[in-house]
Amino acid sequence: MSTPVRRREIWSWAFYDFANSAFATTILAVIFAKYFTGRIVPEEGIEFFGQVLKGPVLWNIIISASMFWVCLTAPSVGAITDHIAGKKRFLSIYWLVGCLATAGLSLMEPGMVLPAMIIFIVANISFSSANPLYNAFLTELAPPEKRSRISSFGWGIGYVGGGLCLAVNLVMINKWGEAAVRPGFFVVAVWWFLFSLPLFFWLRERAVPKERVGTLPLIRKGVTDVFQTLRHIRRYRELFKFLLAFLCFNEGVQTIIVNAAVYGSEVIGMKQD
Repeated sequence: MSTPVRRREIWSWAFYDFANSAFATTILAVIFAKYFTGRIVPEEGIEFFGQVLKGPVLWNIIISASMFWVCLTAPSVGAITDHIAGKKRFLSIYWLVGCLATAGLSLMEPGMVLPAMIIFIVANISFSSANPLYNAFLTELAPPEKRSRISSFGWGIGYVGGGLCLAVNLVMINKWGEAAVRPGFFVVAVWWFLFSLPLFFWLRERAVPKERVGTLPLIRKGVTDVFQTLRHIRRYRELFKFLLAFLCFNEGVQTIIVNAAVYGSEVIGMKQD
């Protein structure tokens, strides 16, 4: 018999969205995006194999590189966590690495292009890889008839958290100018870390692990399960069409989000400060 879900588990689950949405708003959408393209990368760009790459191009390269890695690894990670009932364990790894990498962004000064690219890729991979594991807890927290309400609650709390952290950083920048930009990235790391703690203290993993296998066989099984799923998905044409449509829609929306501030700065002429 499954353990009853406590109210504090639902709140702690929702507050992870409150926590990590700070990364989405401050890092991906607004402040770091502009800081990277307008300060870290020189105005004249950098030369790469005879080509001059400017800030907006490099920004989209590191976004694409990190998401490509997530696309390759997330399905197998999901299969592995299902096998070992390890969603919370893997989520904690991505969370810690993501927080540390985000804090590392606060050390990036103008001209530190390569370190900033590497640290951001690590942070974004961690942020994006954690989300499917976080979302997967919803099926354990609520029966089908209540999932929409609880999911919406978490979604709404996430917007509040992301908006509040962004507001804090914008107030800091308004008061202290560019000197407050890099400390703002550290604020995001602390925000993500602190408000995620309730999840790791209170949320229970209710999935039951399957038979124990070694590390390499487990990885091999995770990859094999993904390919089996892809082969079988042809039997469910409507599901396949939905997933494909959602992929195109979601990637389009995410592209707009991560480029909005850059577009405003580079095309419309919004001030960097």
